[in-house]
Amino acid sequence: MENEMIDGIAKRLYELFGEAYEIHIDEVKQDFKEPCFFVVDLTDGQELVMRNRYQQTHSFDIQYFPKTGKSITRECNAIKQTIFMGMEYINLGDDLIRGTDMSANVQNDVLHFFVNYNIFVFRVLDPVPKMQTLAQTQHLKGSD
Repeated sequence: MENEMIDGIAKRLYELFGEAYEIHIDEVKQDFKEPCFFVVDLTDGQELVMRNRYQQTHSFDIQYFPKTGKSITRECNAIKQTIFMGMEYINLGDDLIRGTDMSANVQNDVLHFFVNYNIFVFRVLDPVPKMQTLAQTQHLKGSD
C-alpha cells in the first residue's frame, strides 16, 4: 500500500511541476541535480475502528531541494503554495485519497512538506462454519 501511495505522490508532483524537477523515491544520490524532490515515508500507523475495519495513517515528508542561489526563500515559498494546493488529493490505484495534517517548513535551505494520507482497510475474517441441520419440535399447550 505504501508503495502505491509513494507512486501516487510522485505522479502528482510530476503533474504539478513537470520534467524540470527530478523526483527521487528510494534515495538521493550524492551528485543529485537541483531543483528536485525527495519523497520520504516517515511513519505508518493502524487503529481498529470496528470489528474488522481499520484506519491506517501514512505520514510522508516531501523534501524540495531548490536551486542554489540568492532567492532560496522565495523559491521555497512558491513551491510550498503549489504543493499545499496540489497535494490535497492523490491517486491510489483507481481511487482518490485526501491528504490531511499538512504542514511545511524550511530547514537548512530544504523545504519539508509533511502530509498524512489516511485509508480504511478491511481484514478478512475466518469463515464461521454454518449449521448443517436443525431439528425442531413443537408442542401446543392446552390443545387437549
